[in-house]
Amino acid sequence: MNSPAKGDRAVRRLRNDVDDIYDILGDIQGTLQRHDGRFDQQSATLDQHTVTLGEHTAILDEHTVTLGEHGTKLDHIIELLETR
Repeated sequence: MNSPAKGDRAVRRLRNDVDDIYDILGDIQGTLQRHDGRFDQQSATLDQHTVTLGEHTAILDEHTVTLGEHGTKLDHIIELLETR
């Protein structure tokens, strides 16, 4: 049978282990909160990049239309010059 002193030491050791586990869990929670903050920032940046990419795509579409119109006009000018 365990003597009271050994039992007290075992209880203190277990209490210290539990306290250490809570400290570790607190550290993990802090790390997770920092990561959540970083992910939120990255998500906001990604959203802004998506908006900017959409704007660039719209401008590129406009340029494509304009280039097509220029091609049509140049074809017409060449046709006029060839008939003279």
